Amino acid sequence: MTEHFTLIYEYDYSQALVSRVSPMSQRTVFICNPLDSALVCGSSQDITKLFTNGVPGVFRLVKRKSGGGVVLVAPLCQVWIDVFIPCEDPLYESDILKSPLWLGEIYRKVLSSFGVEGRIYEGRLVGEYAKLICFAGLGPGEVMASGTKMVGISQRRIKSGVWFYTMLPLGNSQEYLWDIFGEEKIANRLDLSQESTLKCENTINSWVGGLGRTGGTTIFSAKDKWDIEKTFLEVFALL
Repeated sequence: MTEHFTLIYEYDYSQALVSRVSPMSQRTVFICNPLDSALVCGSSQDITKLFTNGVPGVFRLVKRKSGGGVVLVAPLCQVWIDVFIPCEDPLYESDILKSPLWLGEIYRKVLSSFGVEGRIYEGRLVGEYAKLICFAGLGPGEVMASGTKMVGISQRRIKSGVWFYTMLPLGNSQEYLWDIFGEEKIANRLDLSQESTLKCENTINSWVGGLGRTGGTTIFSAKDKWDIEKTFLEVFALL
């Protein structure tokens, strides 16, 4: 435990890492290290419809508690940091659009320390394929840099506070999702005629233009993982 928050390093299978629901008594940071390769689906996604042709044998299929699209996780393929903020904490914000902005700012500073200048998105969720693939869309607090989404953030509210689930991919691991689904079939897996489908508006094209296959591709590799986590904790400790 540090002076201002609890720090927990977790090494477990993906299902266990995404199943955490208990509230914490103070600010808590979890550095998550999956021991397996998994496709982690959002809470509202229908797994039976997503994978009509089955799941590649190397992957486990996991469903998380928060919303959003599918992410691919595997050992040393991402920086995965979860944060719990209690309701009484000054960082707690009831507005779901504003709630993760401070977290995006941490990641912006982290990226800047590595010479990568990012921008924090402050609007509602956008991107035609955001309901399918996490890094093909952009939500509040998430960070863009060099034309790609670098950091994904989802949140889940419980009575005593809010959970933030964050991920910074290493390399191009998320790009493989397009191969799994098949680019020519992706539109068919979404009902693009429904009003609820997220469309790209002209006013935000500068944000979502690079959120296709290369969304989530970063310059970082497994050797950068520890340094990114260390920098994140240093910035977080200053809050």
